[in-house]
Amino acid sequence: MSRPRSSILASVGAAVLVATLLGCSAAPTSPSSTSTLTPAEVVALLEEIPGVATVDEYGDSSASIAMATDSPDDEVLAAAASIARIATDVAWPGTMSLSRENLDPYNEELDQLVRPPWTIEVFPSTERLAGELHELLLLEKLDDTAHLGVIEGWPYVSLGSIDTFAESFREVVANPLFADGGTVSLAADDRLRIVWIPKRTTISAVDAIIAISRDYPGAEVLLEATTAGPQWPTLYIARVSDEEAAAIEARLLDPALADADVDGFGLPFILRSIGSDGPTYREGNFGGVVEPG
Repeated sequence: MSRPRSSILASVGAAVLVATLLGCSAAPTSPSSTSTLTPAEVVALLEEIPGVATVDEYGDSSASIAMATDSPDDEVLAAAASIARIATDVAWPGTMSLSRENLDPYNEELDQLVRPPWTIEVFPSTERLAGELHELLLLEKLDDTAHLGVIEGWPYVSLGSIDTFAESFREVVANPLFADGGTVSLAADDRLRIVWIPKRTTISAVDAIIAISRDYPGAEVLLEATTAGPQWPTLYIARVSDEEAAAIEARLLDPALADADVDGFGLPFILRSIGSDGPTYREGNFGGVVEPG
């Protein structure tokens, strides 16, 4: 039941922009003989790229490049192309990632590190890099996004508030980067994570999942699926009492959710609660859908 991947670039204008940038970057071009350069010399080359704020190199095999906070989209796209070209020319043995500079990397109130606004691997490069980065930059402009990333072609987005999660989720998955799916989570404590597979799960089912997370803030609510293969999703809910689990089960069995799966199959859920007698598990399908025997 797989379907062909749709093009990441949604418009001819975007494709023309990216093609132009990839064809004529203003960044320095490394000579073909640079395979003998030391990691420090490669870092120096990367630091010359317009818009680059910092370059961190780890163990001679990976490098993290951060763009200045005010770098415009075209400069970021051009930098990604230049980084990939330099890494290829010097036969870089590991990976290179590109991110937006994070001016406030530590949250004292939450006592935790704050991830940069977005991160994407630019080397090894793929033919999808320019399109993925273009769409990532569009998502960066959404108000509620806390962090964005693309790992091996799979997009990840963290949203900042459960109160606006449903509305922001719709904006995120409307982006072409999510045409074949992606992972959307709540940034604060990752208590809510949705692996969105548009060919499998309906928006109404996602709305029900988000509502449960909002109404039970202590619960862990995870809609999980693989990022390749059949990608059949399952909803897992934990950290709830027996009474809460019973109430959530009743909500999930509502016949109105029988269309949770796009093709009418059962979308399974597993609830785990802890009571006086230990853990209890409740299993079923959204809407009480019964699979043919």
